[in-house]
Amino acid sequence: MTGYERKEMISKFQKTTCDVKLIDFLRKYYKHEYSDFFVKEREEKTANNRYTITLLEKDISTKYSIDLYYITFEVLRLIIFYEHICMFLDNGNTENEEKNRKIKEIKDIYNFYKALISNKKFNLSKYSNAIKILNFPSLTQEDIDDENSSTKETLKDLIFENALTNFIGEYNNYL
Repeated sequence: MTGYERKEMISKFQKTTCDVKLIDFLRKYYKHEYSDFFVKEREEKTANNRYTITLLEKDISTKYSIDLYYITFEVLRLIIFYEHICMFLDNGNTENEEKNRKIKEIKDIYNFYKALISNKKFNLSKYSNAIKILNFPSLTQEDIDDENSSTKETLKDLIFENALTNFIGEYNNYL
């Protein structure tokens, strides 16, 4: 895929404002990666994007151990972007080195976000780079593990709104 085609694809991705458009986007650009969903849809004789979204939500929930409670349209978009679209740029260009550093940082933050919305307990030290980038030096494992604290929810919301969502538009300018 050329840089222009990639930029056009990202532009179309940014215009996915509902489930129907997201499924149409996946059909066009990621038909092989999500072929199982489209085959099931045909087998069930259900040309229904809601059916396909439900399959996608269950798959992502299982694959990343994310509670279905957290799987919203916006989170689906985010996961699709960071798992499939956001890639490192060619290393031959010195301008790309800085962009690749930023992409690495945002992917570290994304992985921390996935851990926050996961059903599983995780070791905070594994995400030390993301915590440093986000400037949360006083964050402790106890803050994350305390079920009576709202720290985990607050972090999840802050990261989603202030880092991950904003980077989608910025990434398109990198190409």
